[in-house]
Amino acid sequence: MKGKQTVAMAGLAELVGGGAGSRLLGRVGKVVSALETRGQVAKIGRLVASGQLAIGTHTYGLPTVFVSHPEDRVSIGRYCSIAPGVVFIPGGLHQLGTVSTFPFRMRWGIEVVDSTVRRHGPIIVEDDVWLCMGSTILSGVRIGTGGVVAAGAVVVEDVEPYQIVGGIPARPIGERFDRSTAAALAGSRWWEWPEAEIRRILPLMESGRVVEFLAYVDSRAANDA
Repeated sequence: MKGKQTVAMAGLAELVGGGAGSRLLGRVGKVVSALETRGQVAKIGRLVASGQLAIGTHTYGLPTVFVSHPEDRVSIGRYCSIAPGVVFIPGGLHQLGTVSTFPFRMRWGIEVVDSTVRRHGPIIVEDDVWLCMGSTILSGVRIGTGGVVAAGAVVVEDVEPYQIVGGIPARPIGERFDRSTAAALAGSRWWEWPEAEIRRILPLMESGRVVEFLAYVDSRAANDA
């Protein structure tokens, strides 16, 4: 559909010609973009209402979620950043060991039996994860807290907490912190803190002063004890 819309708008601009065509193309593009966004929001709302999609507090972005079965599930934690073009595919895997990979029953409206439905399990995105533009997350994948998926990556295996992955298929390309620091950050569970507290220490949250932050976490735990 996007391809057809792009062709149609390009043709419209060519017919009008010149600067007027460019301005009209821009206006049409905004209208199409708004309609697509509304449609995507409506679909996400339906998935959330059905229980197939769960989204945590303060997570933002409009991913595309392809579901082909009522048991397909995607769970996204709190404070996650989801860039444009991110895709979740929790099911709909075609059979590879059969005579044909074609989904005959689905396409012909025949009752689907369990043996023809393939998925590796729900997709689970933990807290404080950054999914960069155009990344794709496949069935059964768990992305650990603080993980980062590079732009255009296709994730087929689990991502460890605070690990950076990229490529097709995605492979580890870096670590945000050493293991002990990553474990301490994950153990802080700051995403469960009151928003007012996070706002109060926002300069620290936005800084690279990780040691100072972990000291704050320790003092906080001591005060709660």
